[in-house]
Amino acid sequence: MGQGVYQMMLAYAPDRIIIGGGVLNQTQLLLKVKQNIIEKLNDYTYYPELANLENTIIAPALGDNAGLIGGLIFAGQIKKRL
Repeated sequence: MGQGVYQMMLAYAPDRIIIGGGVLNQTQLLLKVKQNIIEKLNDYTYYPELANLENTIIAPALGDNAGLIGGLIFAGQIKKRL
């Protein structure tokens, strides 16, 4: 997982990466992903988001309900268009 997130960061330079779902049921996994990325970067920081992974790679604010709430919001937007 760390390799995938690392590649995404280098390819797309996102401001934020949110990792959620069943993956975060193991709380140590997010920390291991960050440690893996720091190791791979080897102090190579070409944009500020790479320097502070605490604010770049995060868990979803809505926890396990993120997909459900997002789906409901999306359904409400579609309903407005009809």
